[in-house]
Amino acid sequence: MHGRAVAVKTTRPGKKTSITALANELRVFRHVRHPNLVQLYGAVLNATTSQLALVFELVCGIQLKMFVTSTSSPPTPSSRHCILI
Repeated sequence: MHGRAVAVKTTRPGKKTSITALANELRVFRHVRHPNLVQLYGAVLNATTSQLALVFELVCGIQLKMFVTSTSSPPTPSSRHCILI
């Protein structure tokens, strides 16, 4: 990616459900463009091992799950709105 750091999501070898789930994710991300969503750069399929890898824009920061569960109380409606936008 021209020297850019990227995030790569791969399947686990031998797990058919993993390949199916990642293929479904690829189908969705191919058509989605939004400034608040990570961008899909492309996909790589190793024909020999049937391993699929998705190449995404690298986003630094904490995981969404950690952000949402980091407080003892559930997020307020306004903070949920900020997450969605």
